[in-house]
Amino acid sequence: VTASQNGILYGHDQDEELQVVNIPPKSQQRFVNVDVSTRDGLQRASALGFGHANMAEVMFSPYLHNAAAVFEAPTYRGRAFGLFRDPVDREISRFYYKRVAEHEDETTYQPDLNFITIAKYSLLGFWEGNAVVRMLAD
Repeated sequence: VTASQNGILYGHDQDEELQVVNIPPKSQQRFVNVDVSTRDGLQRASALGFGHANMAEVMFSPYLHNAAAVFEAPTYRGRAFGLFRDPVDREISRFYYKRVAEHEDETTYQPDLNFITIAKYSLLGFWEGNAVVRMLAD
C-alpha cells in the first residue's frame, strides 16, 4: 500500500476518513486516500491521522520536513530515504529541454536557447541553482 498523489484520484480527495483504495478501481494497485505530494495534502493527511494509522508501507513526498511532521514523534515514526539527481546534470537537462518543449507554456519553451551554448546559458544567470539544498533547507 502506497501513499502518493494517486490516492486522491477518482474523487477520493473528498473522503472524510482514511481508507485504502484501489486506483484505478478494480485494480490491484492500492493507495491510501491522501495526497502527500503537496503541502496541503500533507496537512490533510495529518488531520485524518495518517501518521498513526499504519496504513501505508511507503509514502512518496518531495516535502521532507512536512512529511516528517505527519508522524507524531516519538510514538509514530517513519524511515526516510532520498533519491537525488546531480544538480549540474539536472540543469544541463533543463537547458536542452527548454529548447524543444513546444508543448509547454512560454516560460518553459524558449526556442531562442537554440542559438546559444550551454556555457553562455550558465553565464546569463539562467541556472536555477541547487534546488536540492533549497528543498532540504525549507
